[in-house]
Amino acid sequence: MSGIAGFLTHNQFFNENDLDLMAAPLAKRGNQSCHHFFHEGIGMVHQRLSFVDKSTRAQQPMQSHNDRFVMVMDGQAYNYNEIARGFLQENFKTDSDVEIVLENFVEKNIRSIYQINGMFAVALYDQIEESLFLFRDRVGIKPLYYFWDEENFAFASELDALFQLPQIKRRLNKKAVAQFLHLGYIPAPNTLYQNIYKLEAGSWLRLHKGQIITKKYWNVAEKIYDAQLRNRLPYLNIESNALQHFEKILHESLEHRLPANNSYGVWLDHRPESSLIATLLAQEKGSQFPCLAISYPKQKATDQLMGSKIAQHLKLPYEEVSVAFDDIRTFVKELPLKFQEPIADFNQFTYALLAQKSKDLAEIMFTAHGADALFYGNNAYRWAQKLDGGLLKTFRKPYAALLKINKATNARRASALLNYPHKDDMLSHIYSQHRLLFSKKELPLLLAQHTPVAPYRLIEDTTLTRFEQQALFDISYDLADNSLFLLDQALMSQTIEARTPLLDFRVIEFAINLNYQLKYRGKQPKYLVKQLLAKRVPEKLWAKSKPVSAPWLLQWMQEDLGDYLNEKVVNEFGLVRFDVVKNLQELFKKGHLYLYNRLWALTVLHIFLADAQSKGLEIE
Repeated sequence: MSGIAGFLTHNQFFNENDLDLMAAPLAKRGNQSCHHFFHEGIGMVHQRLSFVDKSTRAQQPMQSHNDRFVMVMDGQAYNYNEIARGFLQENFKTDSDVEIVLENFVEKNIRSIYQINGMFAVALYDQIEESLFLFRDRVGIKPLYYFWDEENFAFASELDALFQLPQIKRRLNKKAVAQFLHLGYIPAPNTLYQNIYKLEAGSWLRLHKGQIITKKYWNVAEKIYDAQLRNRLPYLNIESNALQHFEKILHESLEHRLPANNSYGVWLDHRPESSLIATLLAQEKGSQFPCLAISYPKQKATDQLMGSKIAQHLKLPYEEVSVAFDDIRTFVKELPLKFQEPIADFNQFTYALLAQKSKDLAEIMFTAHGADALFYGNNAYRWAQKLDGGLLKTFRKPYAALLKINKATNARRASALLNYPHKDDMLSHIYSQHRLLFSKKELPLLLAQHTPVAPYRLIEDTTLTRFEQQALFDISYDLADNSLFLLDQALMSQTIEARTPLLDFRVIEFAINLNYQLKYRGKQPKYLVKQLLAKRVPEKLWAKSKPVSAPWLLQWMQEDLGDYLNEKVVNEFGLVRFDVVKNLQELFKKGHLYLYNRLWALTVLHIFLADAQSKGLEIE
């Protein structure tokens, strides 16, 4: 757990002093110490936050025993002790997982990544071959950015570390603007800036003699009917067996992630998966730990969060962080400081507040990220199934036109979902329109200079249901570039580490191969999660719990839309047509509330553009 950065140059484009510049914005990710390595054009710097071996022997950058390799790592290999047992004759100098990852690479090269169970972003340099390697964990819990102009290369845990270097310019990537307005985030490998990229989750990169190779070493779609699981599927798809196996691997995942000597807590909300994580930790470990939740504006007394009931049942300390609209107004202005990329998911505010409070309570926070995609908790998946056949598919266009007459949010969402352009665009269309963002059809009308968004194609497997296709889309894109990015940015800004036990790759590979009826039974999503929770907590405490009925972003925008999208601001950047923006604002004020997320996305975009402009943004 830390911040990492560095560069590789053969023409003195970067120098050793640049490492100090890159380290400064990474201090929030690790403030225990800072060290760097520099030799003949290769530079690495590490801001340390250690939970395993805190001794000076384990500081980074770390050199291999044979002095050939040097490495920096953000994150943790939870199974490092298991990997270490595979060495026959090795005298380790530390108790650090970093040393195990490094020496395992020395023995097995890039194949060593497959053995790591954890969250990690790693940079490793081979001083003999003069090759630089980057690799990132399977689902992208830890971020990793890089700059490449076909000659010079730099990398960092955060964008701000790259932009500390005056040699790296902020040049707008207009393709990313279109992607953001469509999805609400920018999918890897793109960022908002030219020549700056995100290493994709589950990927490695090799830079050698001016040539870059990137490759996915773990692809969730390829794990469907994986050979190791195929023979066990008939057994695992029996409910009792599935429940037993799920409990076993989730228990092992928690065991791997439990810190030995650090305090921890749980983000606990209305969702059954967060209650399950808290319950397993409390009942199996018998320890007291704090639980945190958000109390939303205008929340009714009858909407008591399930978390409070679960915490009371488990006899755990519980606290709700209250949200006021004044907090939101302040937060909106600070978005670029808290999150380095534009995201239209207002969970960023929830995470930021929870992280701020978590700092007073624990060094590590457990969350339940991943359950929606793994166990079909997202309403968009049901729409994917509906649009796949029957009368709704046959008569979708006239039905969409009929629904469009109604200005109610649910009716307009349904109308937009039905009006998909082509089957190749189905996955991103459902994702986008379920979140009330701009469709691909709307983008040419909105953007002053339209850059087409490439389709996110369906996975060519006739055995997969639309439920499964849509869930795989979320795991492949939304998870790393939206949800986990927000989680990392919020917690690391407070120097707190996240633990996401449902995203252990064994849990993921088990869940995606399950019969969908064990994940969505009747009209009940997250079926297996709820069955496991019911074994340990009385169902009456959580079965009828529901989330807040109205989106509180919408509530805030109705009261305080503000002047973030006035004519001067919009025309100054010239990326979107003000007449279209003005029409959206007028319709929203007249009661077309379904437009709130489109307006929020435009607001976020222009706040980030204004901040980047103050730091030298170039728009071509």
